Amino acid sequence: MNYSISHSQIRKFLKPNDYMQLKQLFVITAILLLINFSVMANKGYTLEVAEGSSIGSAKNPLQISMIPLNKNGKQAIQYVKPLFDAITKEFEIHFELSHGKSYSAVIEAFCQQKVQIVLLGTSSYGELKNKCNNGELLAIEVKKSSSTYYSGIFVHKGSHLNTLKDLQGKSIAFGSQHSTSAFHFPISMLMAAGIHPANDFDKIFITNSHSAAIELLKTGKTMAAAASFDAWQQAVHKGTVDPLYFKPLAKSLPIPNFPFVMNKNLPETLKAKLKNAFRVIHIKMTSDELLNSLGNKLDRYDVKVDEQLYMKTLKRLEIVTEEIKRSVLEKANQSVNMTD
Repeated sequence: MNYSISHSQIRKFLKPNDYMQLKQLFVITAILLLINFSVMANKGYTLEVAEGSSIGSAKNPLQISMIPLNKNGKQAIQYVKPLFDAITKEFEIHFELSHGKSYSAVIEAFCQQKVQIVLLGTSSYGELKNKCNNGELLAIEVKKSSSTYYSGIFVHKGSHLNTLKDLQGKSIAFGSQHSTSAFHFPISMLMAAGIHPANDFDKIFITNSHSAAIELLKTGKTMAAAASFDAWQQAVHKGTVDPLYFKPLAKSLPIPNFPFVMNKNLPETLKAKLKNAFRVIHIKMTSDELLNSLGNKLDRYDVKVDEQLYMKTLKRLEIVTEEIKRSVLEKANQSVNMTD
């Protein structure tokens, strides 16, 4: 049965003036609706459509994944959760946090668009750009007024190792092969000291995180460990390693801090809203709440990120060629077999 009514039928029951007033009411209502939708769009809202809620809403939160700087990924989530809770409270952008089992898993999830925001290092950001070029820098950590950090190679104080040259014939543990400060920079420092990273070590161990490499040094399974100074300081702070017995053997040049990278195809209004949130959120948080994924206190986040900072660092690491990386990984496989 058809219950629709035509304009001519409506006019039959209405006086001319009534019909004109009704028509004007419809026009005004339509204009008000359009204005309301426009305001919502400018504020970063989008309408819910049949296939689901707008991205960043409570029903469809932005998916965030972080590279495994720690063995305990759940702890890393606890460190950064207050940041995203504060953004949700102040800006009504919703998130769901996770940690990747490996650097490559985080990159793959982003490129397959299973996650929209990732926390990466310089090298892994370069890998992401090469793999899918779908990332846009969102924000970079600022700690103690600096947006850079350092890589290091650490040893036992009683080992009589005083220079990188002294590591020849010894053993070393690196972090993930995708890590800037636990793999690429340490290898570049070794090569600058005239040490071939695959040929001049007795054993090489590759781990999934900075803390795992430090653990191998602490337990005596290796003579040296490569990690970021932030990860090292956190291990000291937590009592994992005692600085009375361990020391840094080498320190790198400054490296750009870990960036949050977002999918460049997110709605422009949402991207602008995210950048503004990261720019000002430190004002709404205490120093004990604003932590990075290692648990270190941050001053704030910088959203005016210079892409060239990362490109210059990647250029500096070109000495660590694919051939060099392959030879290191092959040596690590041999070392595991020898240990087994």
